[in-house]
Parts: sequence; C-alpha cells; structure tokens
Amino acid sequence: MGIILKHFFRFFTILLVITFSIIATESYGQDQNGLYLSVVKQTPPSSSIIEICSGENIALYGNTSGTAVERLIFEYYNKTSNTWQVLSSTFRNFDFSNVGAFAFKEALPDNIESQDYRLRYFINQVEYITPNFSINVRPGSSAGGISPRTYTICYGSSPPDLTLQGTVGTTIRWQSSFTSSTGTYTDMSPAITTVTLPGSAINNFQTGYYRAIVQNSYCTPDTLSVPITITVTPLNTIGLSSASGTESQTVCISTPIANLTFATTGATGATSTTLPTGLSGSWSAGVFTVSGTPTVAGTYSFTITTTGGCGVASTTASLVVTPNNTITLSSVAGTDSQTVCINTAITSVTYTTTGATGATFAGLPAGVSGAWLDNIVTISGTPTASGTFTYTITLTGGCGVITKIGTIKVNALNTIGLSSAVGTESQTVCINTPITNLTYATITATGASSTTLPAGLNGSWSAGVYTVSGTPTVAGTYSFTITTTGGCGVASTTASLVVTPNNTITQSSAAGTDSQTVCINTAITSVTYTTTGATGATFAGLPAGVDAAWSSNVVTISGTPTASGTFTYTITLTGGCGVITKTGTIVVTPNNTITLSSAAGTNVQTICINGAITNIRYTTTIASGATVTGLPTGLTYGWSANALTISGTVTVAGTYTYTATTTGGCSVASATGTIVVTAANTIGLSSAVGTESQTVCISTPIANLTFATTGATGATSTTLPTGLSGSWSAGVFTVSGTPTVAGTYSFTITTSGGCGVASTTASLVVTPNNTITLSSATGTDSQTVCINTAITSVTYTTTGATNATFAGLPAGVDGAWLNNIVTISGTPTVSGTYNYTITLTGGCGIITKNGIIVVSQQSVAGNVAITTGSSTICSNSSKPIITLSGNTGLTIKWQSSLDGTNFSDISPAQTERNINTAINNIASGNTQVVTYYLAIVKSGACPAVSTSPVSITVDPIPQLTAIVSNEKTQQVCIGISAIDVNLTTNVGTIVWKYSSTSGSGYLPFSPNQTNSTLSNSVINTNNAGTTYYKAFVTSGVCAAVQSEEIVVQVDAETVAGSIASASNLICNGSTPPTITLTGNTGSTIKWQTRLASATYVDPIASQTGSSISSVVNNIAPASSQVVNYYQAIVKSGACNPLTTNEVAVAVDPSSKVGLIEPLQKNQEICIGSSATSIVLPSHTGTIQWQTANLGGSYADITGLTNATLLFGNIATNVAGTKIYRAQVTSGVCPAIYSEIATVQVDATTVAGDAYFLNGNSSICNLGDKPTISIKNNTGTNIVWQITTVSNSNSVIGTANSLNYTNTNNIGNLLNSGIDNTASGAISSFKYYRASVRNGVCKTEFTQPIELEVIPTPIVTKVVPAERCGLGNVEILAESNLGIPNWFEANSGGAAIVSANTFITPLLNSSTNYYAGAIFRGCVSFDRTAVLAKIKPIPSVTSVINANNCGPGNLELSATVSGGIVNWFTDANAGSSLLTAPKYTTPSISNTTTYYAEALLDGCTSSPRTPVVATIFEVPTFNPLPDLFSLCAGLRLSLSNYVALGAPPYNYIFNTNNGNVMGQKDGYLLGVKGGITDVYFNVKDMNGCISQNTNSFQVKTYDPVKPKIFFQEAFYDFSTIIKTKVDSGYSVYDWSPTMNLDFYNDKDPVFRGIDNVTYALYRLDTTSNCSVTDTYNITITTDFIFNLPNAFTPNFDGLNDVIKSIYNSGIASLNFLKIYNRNGNIVFQTSLLAAGWDGRVNGVDQDADAYYWTAEYVTRKSETFRKSGSFLLIK
Repeated sequence: MGIILKHFFRFFTILLVITFSIIATESYGQDQNGLYLSVVKQTPPSSSIIEICSGENIALYGNTSGTAVERLIFEYYNKTSNTWQVLSSTFRNFDFSNVGAFAFKEALPDNIESQDYRLRYFINQVEYITPNFSINVRPGSSAGGISPRTYTICYGSSPPDLTLQGTVGTTIRWQSSFTSSTGTYTDMSPAITTVTLPGSAINNFQTGYYRAIVQNSYCTPDTLSVPITITVTPLNTIGLSSASGTESQTVCISTPIANLTFATTGATGATSTTLPTGLSGSWSAGVFTVSGTPTVAGTYSFTITTTGGCGVASTTASLVVTPNNTITLSSVAGTDSQTVCINTAITSVTYTTTGATGATFAGLPAGVSGAWLDNIVTISGTPTASGTFTYTITLTGGCGVITKIGTIKVNALNTIGLSSAVGTESQTVCINTPITNLTYATITATGASSTTLPAGLNGSWSAGVYTVSGTPTVAGTYSFTITTTGGCGVASTTASLVVTPNNTITQSSAAGTDSQTVCINTAITSVTYTTTGATGATFAGLPAGVDAAWSSNVVTISGTPTASGTFTYTITLTGGCGVITKTGTIVVTPNNTITLSSAAGTNVQTICINGAITNIRYTTTIASGATVTGLPTGLTYGWSANALTISGTVTVAGTYTYTATTTGGCSVASATGTIVVTAANTIGLSSAVGTESQTVCISTPIANLTFATTGATGATSTTLPTGLSGSWSAGVFTVSGTPTVAGTYSFTITTSGGCGVASTTASLVVTPNNTITLSSATGTDSQTVCINTAITSVTYTTTGATNATFAGLPAGVDGAWLNNIVTISGTPTVSGTYNYTITLTGGCGIITKNGIIVVSQQSVAGNVAITTGSSTICSNSSKPIITLSGNTGLTIKWQSSLDGTNFSDISPAQTERNINTAINNIASGNTQVVTYYLAIVKSGACPAVSTSPVSITVDPIPQLTAIVSNEKTQQVCIGISAIDVNLTTNVGTIVWKYSSTSGSGYLPFSPNQTNSTLSNSVINTNNAGTTYYKAFVTSGVCAAVQSEEIVVQVDAETVAGSIASASNLICNGSTPPTITLTGNTGSTIKWQTRLASATYVDPIASQTGSSISSVVNNIAPASSQVVNYYQAIVKSGACNPLTTNEVAVAVDPSSKVGLIEPLQKNQEICIGSSATSIVLPSHTGTIQWQTANLGGSYADITGLTNATLLFGNIATNVAGTKIYRAQVTSGVCPAIYSEIATVQVDATTVAGDAYFLNGNSSICNLGDKPTISIKNNTGTNIVWQITTVSNSNSVIGTANSLNYTNTNNIGNLLNSGIDNTASGAISSFKYYRASVRNGVCKTEFTQPIELEVIPTPIVTKVVPAERCGLGNVEILAESNLGIPNWFEANSGGAAIVSANTFITPLLNSSTNYYAGAIFRGCVSFDRTAVLAKIKPIPSVTSVINANNCGPGNLELSATVSGGIVNWFTDANAGSSLLTAPKYTTPSISNTTTYYAEALLDGCTSSPRTPVVATIFEVPTFNPLPDLFSLCAGLRLSLSNYVALGAPPYNYIFNTNNGNVMGQKDGYLLGVKGGITDVYFNVKDMNGCISQNTNSFQVKTYDPVKPKIFFQEAFYDFSTIIKTKVDSGYSVYDWSPTMNLDFYNDKDPVFRGIDNVTYALYRLDTTSNCSVTDTYNITITTDFIFNLPNAFTPNFDGLNDVIKSIYNSGIASLNFLKIYNRNGNIVFQTSLLAAGWDGRVNGVDQDADAYYWTAEYVTRKSETFRKSGSFLLIK
C-alpha cells in the first residue's frame, strides 16, 4: 500500500489558497503552528480518518503568523519495515502571513486502504511534525453512458427506449430540452427516475435533447456528459418550381421541351417511370428536373414521386407531342429524277403533303414551275435551257423544316470530236504493238460505237469519252467510223491505221550448234542465223572469248571461251518491227576442283586413339572420282555424287598427313589434311594417404586432397559435399574447402579434355554441430513476469553437447543441463530486463541460445487532468489536452465513457501520456455530449490500475437547414401576399430579422419573431421594392449562426409600350434592321415572330432586351420574297405580361446566277466556224447580256435578256477574242454578273519552210548537232517530227504522213531533239519536218529535211602478248571500219604504223601500246591499250632439309627470289606436288629426295634444287599386360618389352602417385600399396622416342603385418581356430600340423589336451606378398559366465551394450533376463552374443540399478543358473 501511495503522491502540486475563511474544511490534528490536513467538502467528519470522494483533493492549510515554512516533507508509515518513509519533499519557502494558507492537491484512487500519513516541515531550521491521519476515497457519482447518442425518427413515429449503461449512484433524474443540446433542461413530467427513459415519454413531433443526472451519496452529482438527441424529421413534400404552364406543354416532335422542375423537401431523391420517349428525369439538391426532346408523337401524362426521407409525396404533369410535316411522291416512281431533251416537256411530278400550309420551290430549270394546292405539290413545264437542275421543295407552316429534293436533267444535242493528240486519228504502227490511244469527246450522248475496227483493237465509251485502244494483230491499211448513241441526235467521225509486219530470225547452221558444250579454252563450232526485216542485231550473254556479228541478214557466232559456266546468249534484232530475239546455250566446262565441304577445320583434327573422327567431306566438280593417300590405320574413304567422304575410328597414335586427288574430268585437283591421334588420360591420389577418407566437424576446413592427372586438360567432380570445391591446374586436381552440411559423402573425380575419361573416388564424413532447440511452449524464451512471480519454466533439447553454461539470468532464476535437456526456472526477485545466454559445451561448434526475461515493477496509476483548453467546448472546435502524471508503468491505455461508469478503449488505441486528437469534440446533432476519460496504467506483467476520470462537455453547433428555393427567393406583384418561410429543422434559439440592404442593417421584428416559421403576414408586399430577411440562431458557448438570406421582391404593374423597325424592306443577307421597344414598364421582355398568314409561336431564343436586330430575318428563299412579323411581350417581375403592336420586315431574294458549262465558257474556233450558244442554267432576277473586246469595257447587247445567248449572236468572222457576261438584278438587291465566257477566233494555219540555220547535213555519230529552223509560217503551235523513211518527199504536206514521231523540241528551232546517233557500221539517215497549227485551225506540215549520221569506227578486238626475259613481242588489234592505227600514248601524237599486227622493238620491261581507228573523218572515241609484257625469271636461293624418327610427314622448305615454289619428286619431269614455300611430305618410311622449283608469272627456275627428307628407325614395344601386381619392396623389369631403335635405351617413367618408383634401367620398384597408372617411353641414341606412350597399371600391395593371436580351447573338445583373413592371401600353411584336421586352409579344427603354438604362413599369389602369424592355444577346464557391473548406453561406441561374459567352457544359453526396479522384464535373450542397449521399444530407460538372471549349459552338458545386478549410467 505504501508503495502505491508513494507513486501517486510523487508529483504533487503546491497550491496557494488565498482565502482561508471562505473554504469549509474538515480538519483533524492541527499542530502548534496551526498546520493541518483537510479535504474540501461540505460536511467535514471529525475523526482522524479523512473521507473524500473520487476526484476531490487533500490540502494542507495553516496560519504561521508570517513565518515562512522552509521545507515540507510528506511521509507515510511503512508497516512492513515499521518506519516512516518519504513520499515527496520540496525546499520552496512558503509564506503563511495574513492568515494565508498553502496546500498541495492530489486526486486519490478509489477504495485505498487506511494508511497513516504525516507532514514534516521546517520553520527557522526547526523541524515540526503534524499528527498522523488516514484517508479513505469513496467512488464518485457517474451517469454512465448511452449508445448510440443520436436517433432520427420520422414525424409522429415511435421513439426508442433510452437505457443508461455503467451508472454509479442511487438517485436518477431525467431531463429534456427542446432548444439545443446546450439549452435549458427541465425535469421530465411526470418524473422519470429509472435507468431507462421509455420511448413513450419522448416527444415524437419535435426534435428534443434528453439527459440523466445521477448522484452517489453526498458526492457531486454527475450529468450525462453528451445528451441524447432525438431528431424528428418532417414528412416529404413536392411542388412545381418551374414557370406556370411548364407542367402542361405542347411541342413539336424532336423539339426540346421547356425544362420542368419540382421542388422537394425532406426527400433524398425522386423518380418518374412514365416519361415520354426522349425525356429523362433527375433529382439533385432537392429539385427533380424533367428535360429532353420527345421523339414519339402523342399525348402523355406522367407522375413524379419522392424517394427517401419520411413519407411519399407525388404530383403529375402532361405533354402533347405534335408530329412533323410530311411530303411523299405521288406521281410515278422516278418522275422526281428524270432526264429530257432540251425543249421537250417533262413528265409532271406530284407530291402529297401533310401538316403544311404551303410550299416554296427552288432550282427548277427555266420553263418549269411548281405549285402547292390542297396538300398537293405539282411540278410541270418545258425546259428551255440544258443542264442538271436539282430542285428543292420546302414545306411552310406546321412542324419541322421539311424539304424534298428532285432532279431534272436537260440534255443538249449530241456532239463528237477528237480529244487525243492531233495525228492519233491517223497512225502507222508495227503489228502486235499497242497503238497510241485514240479518244473522242462526246456531249449529251450516252454511248458510242465503231463496227469497222482492225483486228486487235477495241472501242469503249465512258463518262462522255469514246476510246479506241489495243494492239493490231493483222498487217494492213484500215479506215473506221465512230458514231454516238443515246442522248439527243446522232454525231460521227472517221480515223485510219497502217499496221506493219514484224522482223524474223532463223537458225542456218547445223542442228544443235545453238546448244553445245565445250571445255574452257576450246573453240566452239560456229553458229549462224538468217534474218528478215532487221537492219542489224545486238548480242548478250556470250562467254568471254566468243564474239558475234550481223552482216547482210546473217548472224555469225564464233570464238574460243576463256571463262567456264553455262551461258545463255540472246540475239536481238534491231531496226524494222518487233522486238525479235533468239537464244542459245554454250556450256563451258571448267577444270576439276576439290573443296572442303564439311565444317571448317575438319581437315585438321586431333582425335583420341580408338575414337571416331568427325567425318571429313570434300566437294568435287567436273571430276568422275577421287582417291586418298596417307590416312591413319582405321580410316577409309569413298567418293559418290561429287562428294568425297573420309571416316572411321583411329587405332594407332601419331600425326598423319593425307592427300585427296580427283580423277577424271579436266586436269587434276588435290587437297591435303592432317589427323593427330592422342593417347588416353590417367588420374591418381597425390596427397597424403588418408586424405581421401577424412572425418571432420561441419564448417571445419578439410586437409586438401590432390589427384595427379596425365593427358587430361582438366578434371571435375559434381558430387562434392556442400562447401567443398575442386579445381584443376598444371595436371593436378585439388579438393579443398569447408563442409557446411553434415553427412557421409562419397565423391568421384573425373578427368576432362584429353583422351578418354579417367576417374577415382574419395569419401568424407562431416559431423554436425551441436544443436539446441526450444522444447517448452513458444514464447517461453521471451517472457515478462511481475517481480516475485515464478517464471514459466523454459526447456531446450540439445544434441551433440555434453553440458551447458548459463549467463545473464535474473536473481532467483537458475539453469541446468541434464540428459540433453536444458531447464531454466525460478522466481525473479529483482526487476529489470535480463538477456540470458546458454552456451553448449562438448561436441562440435560453439553453439549458444539467447532468451529474455523481463521482470516488471508494480503498477501505479497516477492522475489525469486537463492541461490545455477548457472542459466545455463547442462542437468541431479545438480539442483540449488531457495529461497523465504521477504514474508508474509504461503501458498506458486510455478509455472513454459517455456515462462516467462504463468505460471502453479509445480506438485507435491511445498510449501516450497526453491525449488530444482522440478527444471527442463533436456534439450529436442538436444534443450536448459529455465524455469521460481515464487512463489504465500497466507496469510490464504486473496488474493494470486505472486513474480517476475527467469529463469534456461538447455543445452542439447552432444549425439551420437550407430554406427551400421558392421560399428563399420570392417575387410577387405589388399587393399579392408572399409565402411563409420555414426552417424545417434547427439547433439553437431563433430570432428573425429584416433589412432593406442585402447582408447588413438587420432589425428585429416588433414583437420578436422566434418561431421556426416566418409568417407571410409579417412580410411587406404593399410597396414595390426588395426586402431581406434572416434567422439568427445561438447554442451554448458556440458562436451564433445566421440563416440564408431570404429575398422578397415586390414588382410594379406591367406597361407594354410600342415597337418600330428601322427598315421594312431589305435584301437577302444584308444587315438586319433594328426593331426597338419604347414606353414599357417591365424588364422581362420576350420577342415573337411569325410568317404571313401564320400565328405567333414560341419566343425568340436569347432575346430579352428592349430591341432586336440579329434575330430579325434577313434571308429570303432562292427565288421569292419573304415577309416576317414581330411583336414583344412585356412582363414586370411577377406581374401579368402584356403584348405590343406588331411590325413587318420584307426580304427580297439575292440576285443569283448559275455556272456556265466549261465548253461554253471557254471557246476557241477557227475563223468562219460557228460558236456554241452560252446558257445560264439558273438565275434569280432579271437578265441583261453584255459583251466587250478582251481588255475593253462592257456594253449591253440590245434586246438580249433571255437565259441563253444564241450562237448566232456571237461574232466569228473576224480573228480575235471577245468576252461575254450576263447582268442579273433581284429587287432591291445589288446586281451580280455571271461568269465571263471567252470566244477566241483563230486565223487559218500556214506551214512555212524548214531549213538548216547552222551546221551540216552530214555529222559524225554523237557529233555536234546542227540547228534547223522554220520561216514563212502562220501558227505558233510548232512540233518537230522525225522519220527514217527515205521516201518522205512523197508525203510532204499531208496530215496522214507515215512513220513520223514527235521530237522533244517545240517552237521555231530544232536542236536537242535531233538524233545524232548511228549504230552498227553504216550511216543512219534522219528526216525532220515541222507540224504547224494556229489555234484550233487545221494542222499543216513543212517539207522534210535530210540529215546523215556517220557511224563511229571502233577497235573491236585486241590481243596482248608476253614473254619471259628480254625480246620482241607481237601484239594484235582489229576495227569494224578501216585498219587500226598504233600509238605510243593514249592521246595525241602521230601513228607509229597502220596495221592489224604490231611487232615491238626489243623490250626488257613491260610496255603499253594504243590502238585507234578513223573512218570518213570520224575517229574512235577512245584508244585501246595493248600490253607487251616482259616477265622476270625467278631462282631458288636456299633450302632446309628435314629428318624424322620413324615414318611420318616431314616439313621441307625452300626460299626463292620471287614468285612461288613448286615441289616435285623428279629433278626434271613430273607434275607439281604442291605450290608453297614449305612442303610436308606424305607419310614416308624411307629417306627420300624432293626437288624445289621457283615459278613467277609463268617463268620457272632451272635446274630444280634437291631437298632431302631423312627417316630414322623408332623404338617400339612388345605387347604389355594392362595390370601388373607388385609387392612393396620388390622390383618389376620392363626391358623384355622393348624392340627396334638404336640402343642403348633410356627409360622414361611417369606415374600418378608415389606407390612405385621408376628406374632408368627399366625396373619399377614397389614402394607402398595402391594402384598406380604408369606411363613410359624409351629414347634411343638418335633421340627417337617410342612413338606411342605405353601405359599400364601397377597394383602395389603392402605386405600384411604379422600378428600374435591367443585363443582358449576346452580340454579335449573340438574348437575352430578363428583365422585372420586378408584379401588376396589365398595360400595357407600351418606349422606344426598336429591336433589340426587340416593345415592348408583357414579356420582349422583343433582338439587337444595341451597348450600349443602354431605358425601360419600366408601367401598372396597376386602380389607375391607373404606373412607369418602366431596363434597361441590355451587349454582350459573352467566354466565362466557373468555380466559387467555397469554400462553407459550413450552411443559413443564404448560400453553402449551390456551382454554376457563367458569362456569356451560355456556351450549355450537357455535364457538371460534383465529386470528394472519395479520387477518388469526390460530385456531377454537365449543368444550368448546378444546384449541390451538400454532401451525398451526404442525408449531410453532411466539411469538406475537393474537385475539379471541367466541359465546356461557347459561343454559337459551341465546346466547352471546365475543372477546379479548392474548400473545403467548416463
């Protein structure tokens, strides 16, 4: 108790109480200085026990007459130690003068025990002590709480019962308030004094607030901190809020309705399920809106119903949807889209209409009109203008803008005329050559045809154009006619065509010569062809060395091909008609080739002995076979289908160079390769013996284990234990590392690379580390307990360890290890946090286990108080801070309660000393809320304690609901009453006020208006103007709030006024006039409009001002005037509307004119021809035609006012250009003009004369072109033409000239278009003329002019020549025209000679000469270089001979002065073996001489130089066994296995371990046991080493060490001598042989009566190792049987089993039984060798004493019993 109080009073507050006389106090024990303890309360007791209510404070009072108290010490009496102990002290000076008092205060916990306290204090350094006193604390009053604290009910429904939870107190009183949660409360009547306030006592027609007051004894009464709010919600309402009449509308279909709105109150939504199609309804912010566009005609009624809130309210509305006008064709189908000829009556078109009252027409052709009568539209008449007329009928009146469109096409008379280039109507073409398309433009026709077209041509008509196209297939001269079809009238025209036949070519040489096969550099058989029609030929695809020529209609192909391949040549005829070709084939076979086709590198392989090579493949061409020499034993080859394959398995090691040679075909081709055959791999242990079989602790490095390899390039092991790794380097594989996983492992090391796979094995035993595992319940190794409370025992199971040590346990707690169990238990006596550690000892690894034990101090609650803020706040205001102090315990949990009694945890959990954000600052609706808060404090695992509570009161915020819109904003006409303004729900006290100014100057009514409804009787509507109203509401400590501002506008009476227009007649599209309203009263203005004979409809959108302009119609239909009427409707606020007078505005249609057709608008004619009439297809207004000269002024053409300007009124008798237009004027609208029509009249064409302006009539091929010009011509459209026909003079000046084609030159001069080329060897003659046309007049042609182009001579063939060394060279050249000239330079200089053959002067270096040609002054473009080549003669400057041990390939080399080296087997003759600086011979067995020759550019050295390849004999081996056996210490000779070579020999040994040792004289010495891979070679005096390394294995045996054995035998009884057995020792020899049943085998039977010693000689016949063991036989006549007196079954391999001890006098065991202390049998057996392992059914038995009994039989067949005891020790 003392400790608890000590913590509660540790932090007390010294308070200065100013006035002693006004405090009623209870006092006891006043000391001599007037100091005493008291409690502030109403009725002080007079005993030494001070009683206070929870939450009251003790205080120290006194009067020391001005003497200062220097130190104050508060103490309690500790009954355990019988001593006074200090709770707190302070050194502050306190002044008690003027009857002052000082005090300390501290809230005390409920129900504390009586305890003695006193105060010690000092005055003038003298100590004083107050009398002792005790304190009891009563629990305070608590109203508890109610959950939930707010309820909402509908008006008139049943309220819920309210029941207090967790009250403390005997007196209950319920109260209510109907103003606010913080308003004035009065007791319920009749009084309610029970914990439950029944719902029947609650007002269900008015929102109210309810609370209870509870008192416990004389303690301060407690009021329910947060009142219960019962909100009564009014019933729903709904009413029209849009303009009157919107609830019953009539609209056209697909026209939006005026939005229809209904204001709702109380509801949370509204719906309507019967709306017309196209309309939708939505509810938002208390308003349901119906909007949209109806899409189905009909009469509709629909209902809107509220949802949510209280009750259901509904209202209805209606809508009439009028359908649109219609118009339907009633005449024959198709009459609304008809085609007629000009001046022909149309078929009448009629339509039936509905809804409309009239119709307008636009777009009809001249002569056709439309009319509407009695719902029938009729269109009829005779069109007088051609064109396509799309007319539009627009219905007037009724609903919708409904139109109907039709088409009347008026066709003019047919015409046809050439539209392709001039001359296309008269062409000459080759047979099977497409003509230039010939086109004719037709007007108005619907087609055209021609029935006399030449074969291969066809005609087609499309989009007004007739096209003749195709390829003529029959030669001849044709004329044909094209005639229009359809349309109006018939028009025709004619054309002509000349078709020339194609060239031909035919083989004239022997059959088959056009497809021949020859070897390269062999002349072909000449091929000839005969041609017709052609003037030459070109050639392509011939092989190099073969030429072709055309002469006198004969083609000749001849020559010697110098390149191989299949050549398909083509002969193409030139000149004449057709692209005529002839093809042939010349196959030139190349020399044989042989090429490696298997993977790169397969021709040079290294392979293990007895391994299959990768197949080597060569591809040959031309050859018919192939052979291979030099292959190693085991390989074969085969040739098939141009493929040579080498395959097989090599069986003899060595290096082999093979040669593959083609056979058949042309020439011989060869290829070489190399195959190296390698011996097999070995592997063996090279680290210390025993490293291959180790035992280590887990995570302990092993001793490195190494294995020596030979032949391999690496080694791997894939089964190493985790933590070990293997690596191979310099022939050694090393295993090292630290194993990390326990277990027994066997692993294999395998060589990689090299030849074959060698492997060996090793093993490793990895012992696991000790373990320790928690075996008690989870979490016991981390527990928290209260001081002096026993912990929950913690146990761990261990493995491997033999003991454990402990550190860090708290006082009173101990640890122990026994039988692999660790136990921690005890009662901690000192508080604190203890991190303990268990460390296992023995076994593997340093293994520890950690845990934690937290020992907690006793809990002390402390006190809570409001340290920042107030205990009463407004809802949603800043939260106060409640602080906990004086507590012991770090685990803090805050709780809250609404009744002060029933507390629950605050969520989210609050665990700090202060709380703020978790404090409730929200009132429940309109009810005050009181919340109590306390802290629960817990020190570690010790029991939790709680503080006394504090309370926070929250007043509700004054609230007002929104005022419905039709009440908040009202507009009434003067003298009409406004409507009431209702506040449906509110929190707080209401005062209504009014003002003439918005937002300020509000005054209260007299008398005050305080109801929730502001009656319309107090709202002034007798004077025009606006008044503003507000409700002001207050609640408790909260700031007052104001309602929304209510605006009531009182409007003056309406005056309509009058309207007038600025203009009553305007042109279509001009600025609309302004119509102005004046003299009106009323700011709401709606403008309306109508057409003549129609009624006014909906107001004009967006027009609400005193004037309109932009909406005044300024648009007239295409051809008629329109008149619109306007009026205004004026309304003053809410007063009735009035209508003004109306005004009319007429609109004339715009002047309009259609587009003139292009053929009429732009005309060009030849003088004297008729022009085309110019027609205006459509117009609006009157017409006046005008004309002007180009660039001049227009003048009216008198009397021409029709839509058509006839061709007779267009002048065409004078050359020149005139322009025409029509002026169109509609009413007051400005005149407009049609497009300008231009008519150009051209003068008659005159061709003139062509002549050479400069240059000659004969030029060289590609020489400078002359310029041809024209004179005396009339016409600027000049096109120059060319032909090669020599009789052009016969066709001069006609339009049907033959074979002329256009050049690229137009205009007066011809230059770039002149063809200055000539092909072949003859001159080319060209003829040129000018095509002249003036405008559209007829084309005329000049007389042709001739031009000759002389061909260029060319050098057609040159033959260079060469020689080795100094001398003359003969070179050759040929030209197609004349004889070549020879020059020393490629340009300039004089010719050396003119001849085909030229012999050079004496040359010592290569020299180029140049051949050129000249013909009729024309020279070849280039000179051709011809080389006279002088080649140097090379020499062999040095050679290197070679030798080899045994057969093989030797590398010889030679150095030359230049060029390459060829190798031969003969000094003078034979083919080259190889071309290379070095030559590797084939595998040779004898010394051979080869010869080297230098070759440079075809020149060779002489004589050939000898190079010698010498062969030495190589030592070999006789066959060796695979395995030798050898006993350590003995020697093995290998000298008998060596043959050949030149002795003496030197033996070379390699082994993979040290088990044997090689010696140079050919012996192997056994060193120690094991298998050894031995590799050895011999080297003779020539340095030749045996070709293949011999390998075998030697198994070395360590001789078995001799041993001495002792065995007991029963007197004269047969006993088997158990013999030591060693593997391989199969020869036995016992000495002496007496008393044995045999002496030459193991386990002989002994029977004797005397002791004897035997020697046993054993021999291993495999290794020749031998050993002699000694066996001492002792004779006995005793009978011995017993059991040991103890055993330790801990599986350490020592004394783990207890079993019988007996000698040879015991024959058998009848039974052995072992009993535990309880007499239960734990083990029994009848076998002498059997024993007990300390377990029963696998369960270890306790360490204890056990008892046994046995019955046994002796060798003399006697039966005995014996018993005893032993200890089981752990």
